[in-house]
Amino acid sequence: MRRKLRAGLLLLALLGLVPGPLAAAGEEVWAALAADGGILLLRHAQTVPGTGDPAGFRPDDCATQRNLNEAGREQARALGETLRRRGVAAGRVLSSPWCRTLETARLLRLGPVEPSPLLASTWNDEVQNPDRSDQLRALAAAWQGPGALILVTHGITMRGLIGRSAGQGGGYVLRARPGAAAALEIVGALP
Repeated sequence: MRRKLRAGLLLLALLGLVPGPLAAAGEEVWAALAADGGILLLRHAQTVPGTGDPAGFRPDDCATQRNLNEAGREQARALGETLRRRGVAAGRVLSSPWCRTLETARLLRLGPVEPSPLLASTWNDEVQNPDRSDQLRALAAAWQGPGALILVTHGITMRGLIGRSAGQGGGYVLRARPGAAAALEIVGALP
């Protein structure tokens, strides 16, 4: 049964119907991120169990949201240390205004964190902006540095931007695709 499932997923990936595997964070991926114009699209670190936010949550009240747990806080601190050790200098750090993303971004200790509604969760229709993915894509594609652009967001927002999500605390290294307006290329994944 597992063999049939793997074969089916491989076939779908080859047909382009589901994303295929990406290069893990090898030297090329780290070099692209450390270079001026590198972009890190990061999902918030590990949270308390669940998905989305509880009913009645408010973006301006952390007590109403699903927040980082201690493992997530340590995960964010460790990732920040790894990024610094790998020579990644942040030129700008943007975060969804949700508490779990802001805390993740701050714990990276890469520089001042700017809340951005473009990175907010699109889980609830009342906070959606139909042009948000296009605006976020244009912002990221225009980034040239100096340093890397760090974008801390939610899995569902990642999917709207690049067609993929990541596990909590994981992300993708991106770069602007040369010659294409507002186009992003995925260089590789950070687990």
